[in-house]
Amino acid sequence: MKKDTQEVAELLLEDRLYKAICDNNWEIAKALLEEKPYALTSTITASRETPFHVAAFFGHANIMKELLKLLGNPEFLEALDESGSTPLLTATATGSIEVAKCPVDKNSYLLCIPYYARSELPVTLAFVSGHHEMGRYLYSQTPLEYLQPLHLGHPLGPTLLRCCLQTECFDIDANSTPSFQSASLPIQNEGEDKRERKQGKLTGPGIKKIKEMKLQQAQANELLDLVCRNASKDEGGIIAEALFLAAKEGNVQLLVKISNAKPEILLTADNLRRSIFYYAIEHRRAGAFNLIHERRFNIVFPYSIDRDGNTLLHAAAAKASDTILNRIYGPALQMQRELQWFKVSFEILMRDSLLVI
Repeated sequence: MKKDTQEVAELLLEDRLYKAICDNNWEIAKALLEEKPYALTSTITASRETPFHVAAFFGHANIMKELLKLLGNPEFLEALDESGSTPLLTATATGSIEVAKCPVDKNSYLLCIPYYARSELPVTLAFVSGHHEMGRYLYSQTPLEYLQPLHLGHPLGPTLLRCCLQTECFDIDANSTPSFQSASLPIQNEGEDKRERKQGKLTGPGIKKIKEMKLQQAQANELLDLVCRNASKDEGGIIAEALFLAAKEGNVQLLVKISNAKPEILLTADNLRRSIFYYAIEHRRAGAFNLIHERRFNIVFPYSIDRDGNTLLHAAAAKASDTILNRIYGPALQMQRELQWFKVSFEILMRDSLLVI
């Protein structure tokens, strides 16, 4: 009976501490922790969240700072909640840089603990979540060795690179992204960035927008050049995955540049045994699909069959998704375009091939 009473008392304490942190009431939280110091390093929710997780989730930087003053062993910040997140990962997902700085300053090793479900470092999670300023801050703090391919058995650096390609976040200097190399250069110079912004204000919003677009394009080209130089070191298949995405979106520039560096990479197939060209056809990306002839793969691919027994002609003959068809106005024009697709696909695939229908 005494044990049951004690457990109830502990649960009540956890609930009160959780509410105090949620309400950003440090006075009550402090009093509870003085009464029961062990609660600082205990899980106080059913999801195994510690007081640090809760402060991070609600974005209470002052609470986080006060909690850290009481923490003796910084390794406790490496504790994971039920979702597999440290307090830093929780802060990263919410986008509060002020909160994230607190655990980083206390224990920098948190920067290399990934979100276990997707092998995403805090810096990668920041960009995936759309918190680019958070991503830039975390990137500036993350040691280069944490971004090496297969660090701690995970493709952490390559995953960050893939994220940058997918989200078009190119203002991390391409040469300092050590997904394939260990060279180190700083993040985009802040002074230059400020001068650009100042110049943009002086010359008008239109000129500023053009400058930003040119800068982004230059950064994208730097990153793409880096990928091409290291195409033969595709640990974890990150470049191949980027190529599949490029095929679906019709990014011919990326496909051409990487295939120039490593032509055979276009022969890559996914776990369904579908090639880059299968997805180019499926998503009706003519520019990407035309590479099958330009790269002289039209002798190989007419014979390729995926796990479901489909060839590239099956992909061409299958009805396009509504999202794709809705780009064209009216059922008649949609049907005409689909027939054109099959006809051209057939001609390209059969050209110079020995396939008998």
